[in-house]
Amino acid sequence: MVPNVALVDYSCQHLLLAILKDENEISERLKTFDLTYDKLKKEIIEIVGIGSKSSSCFLYTPLLKRVLENAVYDSKENNNGNVTISHLFSAILEEGEGIAIRILIGMD
Repeated sequence: MVPNVALVDYSCQHLLLAILKDENEISERLKTFDLTYDKLKKEIIEIVGIGSKSSSCFLYTPLLKRVLENAVYDSKENNNGNVTISHLFSAILEEGEGIAIRILIGMD
């Protein structure tokens, strides 16, 4: 590892943030449960915090890699290989772990 290089780990909570930031079927459905981009971002910051350095190195966590692989696999079985937001969200739920799931489970 290169010294003095800040690393950013991207995980499922970042994917869920991206889903909520865009207008789509999943984000609209989650809004009916009062989960918005801003609320999720606030929850993530409370749990994880904010990094103190900018980063030039980005890594996917093993959990996010599995989620992406599962979404691709599911899309090949059900949608001619076109990965949709529904595939991504479904794969997050199927994994059943991580900060994104903890926040979804903890919603009132």
